[in-house]
Amino acid sequence: MAKTTLGYWSRVWQAVAFDTDKGKGRIRITPRKLGPPIHGWAYRYSGKWYAVWRDGDGLVFQAMTKRWPITDGFRFACDSKDSDPNRAFTVLDSEGQVEYHLEYEPSISDLAKTKDPTWDVIDEEQSDFFLWLSHLAADEAWMDGLADSWPPVLEHS
Repeated sequence: MAKTTLGYWSRVWQAVAFDTDKGKGRIRITPRKLGPPIHGWAYRYSGKWYAVWRDGDGLVFQAMTKRWPITDGFRFACDSKDSDPNRAFTVLDSEGQVEYHLEYEPSISDLAKTKDPTWDVIDEEQSDFFLWLSHLAADEAWMDGLADSWPPVLEHS
C-alpha cells in the first residue's frame, strides 16, 4: 500500500493524503505549505478520486484504482461539443481502443468565462483537471519538467 501527499487540484492551498492502491484521498486540514512536499495532483469529481503523480521516472494518471502511464502508448483526449456544456475525457490505448471514458461537467461555467474579458486557455486549463491532463500528455517537455519537479511515490507496505 502506498500513501502519498498530492496537491488538491481545485484548492491549491490544500493537500490530499492519497492512497494509490485504493484510489482514494482524504483532504488534509492543514494548509499545504505546512505539510510534506507534494508528489502530484488529486481531483475529486462526483465522489471519485482522480490523480496524476510521479511513478519512477514518469507520470501516471489514476482513476480510482486504475492506472495508466502518461506515455506514447496512451492518448489522453478531452473533447466538447459546441451545443453541449459537458466534456468527454477519454484514455485510448496505442490502437485507439477506449481504456477509460468519463462524461463530465467542467467546474467553470460558460457564463463565468464570458464575464471575464481576460479569460484564455491558461485559465481554462487551470479550472479543468481533465483538460489540463490532456494538454500535459501531449507535451513531452512539459511532462518531463513536471516529473523532475515531483519526487516519486515510493511503494511500501
